Amino acid sequence: MMMMMMMMMMMMMMMMMMMMMMMMMMMMMMMMMMMMMMMMMMMMMMMMMMMMMMMMMMMMMIHVNGH
Repeated sequence: MMMMMMMMMMMMMMMMMMMMMMMMMMMMMMMMMMMMMMMMMMMMMMMMMMMMMMMMMMMMMIHVNGH
């Protein structure tokens, strides 16, 4: 009986550890995904800003040349 109880306890502990590891892995994956999304958004924003600046410069050049 005692041996059975010990085995059960060990199994439970192993299961708990596995669950914890899985949860940690999931959390890490989510964090990585979030970071990737944030980086992508930042890159897109930078690209948009650069495009806007280029457009403004072009407009200014045309304006100056027009005069």
